[in-house]
Amino acid sequence: MNYHIYFPQDLLNKKSRSKSLYLLGFHFKNIFIIIQVINSPRIPQLNFPLSKGLEVLGTLNKANEGSLSLKYDNTTNYPVVDTSFKDETYTVIVFDPPNFKNLEYFSINPILLQSTGFEKNTNYGLTSKLNHYEPLKSKSEYYSISDEIVLDKLNQCLRIRYNFDRMGSKPSRGIVSTNKVSHYIFDSLKYIAMIFQILTIWLIKVINYKFFEKSSLTDVLETFKQLDLRLRQVNYFPIQFLCYYDKSILYNKDSEFLKNIEIPFLNSDLNINNSNYINLYNSLWLIVNDVLIGMTFYRIIIENYDFLNSFINEVIIKKLLFQEFYDTIEWVSFDHPAGFKLNNELGQFMGDLFLWTLKFWKMIFTDGLMINMKDSKILLSILCYGGLTFLLSAIVDYIKIITFHLHCFYYTSTRIYNRQIETIKSLFQLFRGKKYNLLRNRIDSLELSERFEIDQLLLGTLLFMVLIYLLPTVFAFYLMFFIIRIIILTLNNFIESVITFINFIPLFIILLKFKNSNRLQGGITINFLSNVGDVNYLCLSNKSLTYNEILRNFYKLFKIINFKSNILKDFFLGNLIFLNDLKTLKFNYLMIPKNYDKTIEVWNHFKTK
Repeated sequence: MNYHIYFPQDLLNKKSRSKSLYLLGFHFKNIFIIIQVINSPRIPQLNFPLSKGLEVLGTLNKANEGSLSLKYDNTTNYPVVDTSFKDETYTVIVFDPPNFKNLEYFSINPILLQSTGFEKNTNYGLTSKLNHYEPLKSKSEYYSISDEIVLDKLNQCLRIRYNFDRMGSKPSRGIVSTNKVSHYIFDSLKYIAMIFQILTIWLIKVINYKFFEKSSLTDVLETFKQLDLRLRQVNYFPIQFLCYYDKSILYNKDSEFLKNIEIPFLNSDLNINNSNYINLYNSLWLIVNDVLIGMTFYRIIIENYDFLNSFINEVIIKKLLFQEFYDTIEWVSFDHPAGFKLNNELGQFMGDLFLWTLKFWKMIFTDGLMINMKDSKILLSILCYGGLTFLLSAIVDYIKIITFHLHCFYYTSTRIYNRQIETIKSLFQLFRGKKYNLLRNRIDSLELSERFEIDQLLLGTLLFMVLIYLLPTVFAFYLMFFIIRIIILTLNNFIESVITFINFIPLFIILLKFKNSNRLQGGITINFLSNVGDVNYLCLSNKSLTYNEILRNFYKLFKIINFKSNILKDFFLGNLIFLNDLKTLKFNYLMIPKNYDKTIEVWNHFKTK
């Protein structure tokens, strides 16, 4: 049998190299996990949960008095195993105990910090290098690093030592009184957080209420989408904070609370608490940066009030959206654009229709709803102090409002062009002796009894020729409004990309990789150190997430921020063009619970204690 001995590297200090000590740890069949070295073979009575199964495994630099006998060797700088029994072999795996206070731990599966909702949990199985040195015959007979019980003891090494060292000390009255004060403070903060959660849940329900069972405020306005995201983040903050300090809340995969809130993607074991903790501070950092940048922009806007007011009202609204657009419609309607001969009557009719609507829009908007920066100081300050993302979202909404008439023109011209194209396609089948089968969604040949009469063919030919000759005129208007629509959507897409960048960039995670990459677990690595006789020496260490793994899902957000389908195909077919809605994807990325109204149930966990 091959025994695996996990030995902490910090125990190989100068004191333990020369002293005769006893090895304290855990024994699981073929696994020995050394936790601490002690001077006496007697273990005091321990009453903390992690001490279950803790025993004296053997000796270090001493005659064999247990199952394991190790001796420090100056030539290898590692403990040598007493292989007095020839039928037994050993593999010594040295490791640095993870510091639980710094959120360090060993994990086979990498930590998941964001999700787009499409990933599946990856099971990396047994460690290949361990199997190479000693293949396991049966999972039920032997243990390995892939077993949770082994990983858990390795991760709890420093915590067990900490509790073991504290067993001899008794708490004083001062500590007891301090615990009571802390309990009262926690209860007070708990009720404040509950009230705040109830308020956010109520606001989320209000802005997501479907008016007339069709659309909500978040479906129509970008500002309320941003508000919805912020409220859901704030509503989830208490859970993210509590899960780090009390991992039993989410540690149990079968927890009813876990099922009720429905997290989009669930990590396992320690990943749950650590990813929540890291995402909490990443969100807090991004929100603070967002607010600070928004306050800076507010100062810039205040200093340039008059210029911005004049630029928006005179240049953008009066000149660009009305006068120049008015001249463009006239040019297409009456002046034969680019030398193309269009139908005068149809062009004049459609031009008069659009020009009359444009004049009506100018009369209502520029005379009654034109923005006045001085009168909107309060609204502007609220948006900027809420963060730059709220200001940018309001700009997107304002662009939609002042270009609403352009959207109506685009919708009208697109519907006309689409109906004309569909009619031409149907009439073209007339000359081929075929028809469109609506039920089977295909083109069928006409039966002999279904052949068209001569008057039907003449009428169809006449309609076909009329529509063909009128198509260039309709297409000219359609092309003009299509280009304008693409420009507006591209501008909105750019602003939404900036909002996404500010909201979701993993800034804290990138800085954390610089500071302590061991907190970003990307799996484990086992490296070969040396070989002495029949004993193999390996080194177990953490593998940190790479920058590509950290930013992978962040890149996916920008790939999906785009038009819903092929622009060129939609253009020729006359289909309406829209941008993708990233609302659900953003919630998945932050791993925000689907059932936001169930998050308040987390406090029931503390009522039962």
